[in-house]
Amino acid sequence: MSNNILFAFIDESGQPYQLDEGPYVLAAATVAPYNLVRVEGNIRSYLTRWSHRLGRDIPEIHAREIIQGESPPPRTLQQNPRRINWRRVDPRIRQEVIDRFSELIASQPILLNIVVVEKRPGVRIHSQYGVRTRALTYLIERVLMSGRTPRILLLSIDSAALRQDTQLQIEVLNALSRVRVKHQARVFISFEDSENSPIIQIADVVAYIIRNVRMHRYTIGRINIENAFLNIERRIRRCPGTNRYERCGLKVWTITQ
Repeated sequence: MSNNILFAFIDESGQPYQLDEGPYVLAAATVAPYNLVRVEGNIRSYLTRWSHRLGRDIPEIHAREIIQGESPPPRTLQQNPRRINWRRVDPRIRQEVIDRFSELIASQPILLNIVVVEKRPGVRIHSQYGVRTRALTYLIERVLMSGRTPRILLLSIDSAALRQDTQLQIEVLNALSRVRVKHQARVFISFEDSENSPIIQIADVVAYIIRNVRMHRYTIGRINIENAFLNIERRIRRCPGTNRYERCGLKVWTITQ
């Protein structure tokens, strides 16, 4: 039965209403049940090693916080004074954290599926919900094509707030009704805190790196993300019988009108 189940962990970078600033990116890391504990354990071990090395608590990896050197919200630091403040960490260390994590991603038994939404200059977005629903449709189609079609598909999505999660659940259900890939999978949706669901952290890093690469931003502040991109690229799902991933594991949708 486990061979008929597929887990997909999803996160995003940017928002549909920010398309004038840059792409909106959805990323999914898919993993089979028999590899789930192994991959989660590898991520947790990585966080533990860096926590010991830096003498601070690193409960999760958020690409933007590390690469841009951001501080956690004041309330978070009040709740846990030992939590790492990336603003105070040397850029060379932050570079190493991202590079090593991307190497970890490249070594895991996962597949990455990514949807990039861009628009031509001057095009107006009339419904951000419509944009995300269509992007989710493309992403779910690609997840369903990630191997043998599963009988059960479990979608774990990075949680925001209750109201946003409720809206996103509606969009996912609408996306599922539009999927063009023939399947009989039963789909279950959950919203998870990425601290408790480590593979969502992979989707977070992938979405952020891909978004910036699509903007031709290979250096952000003092952090270079080119090596991270090259490592992540190794796990993007290829088109059958080729080494090409464009239009298969990576779908670019350009809004032209």
